[in-house]
Amino acid sequence: IFPLFLDLNPVKGWSVAQIYFFILNGIWEELEAREVGEGILSYLKEPLAEIKQNLQDGNVDVSLIVTTFQNFFLRCQRRGISLRIVLDEYDSVMPTFLSSNGILDTVGLNAFNAAMRSIIDDDKYDTRMLFITRNRLSEMEPKGVSSRLTGVCGVPLMIKPFSQNDVNEYWARLSKFDTEGLITDLHKEKIAY
Repeated sequence: IFPLFLDLNPVKGWSVAQIYFFILNGIWEELEAREVGEGILSYLKEPLAEIKQNLQDGNVDVSLIVTTFQNFFLRCQRRGISLRIVLDEYDSVMPTFLSSNGILDTVGLNAFNAAMRSIIDDDKYDTRMLFITRNRLSEMEPKGVSSRLTGVCGVPLMIKPFSQNDVNEYWARLSKFDTEGLITDLHKEKIAY
């Protein structure tokens, strides 16, 4: 089982094909760093090379790239690699699907999410993903689409940054139970905000 972390912040405004390549390349480089084995790495690199070649040629068939993208995860599974991927800043894919006047390309976003969903929803890929985003996934998906990520991702865990006031209030409430004075200023400094 390979846990991987990918920050999608750089992909803002990139094409769909470029985003797919960024994700696959990030996974491949991480597997290479963990010395998975030359035979496996070259086997996994084939779909990556295909997408790269399509990008260089400029003849980008998105449906073909989606198939190649999914093929990468299938190849991982065939080589016994179970991927557990954290996709941070998932919001960064949104500008790709916004036109210059701010209208959302719902068909394009639906197709992108459908590709992601098929990978996490189908056991043949043996891949799981954690999406970290400032917005709920349900807010990022067009209304009435068929391939909603929220349908396969379970209940979202909401985490918010805390203000200094929140932290002070937390320590004040906790101090009521600290009858022996075990909580010191050093403890409080470790949780600053």
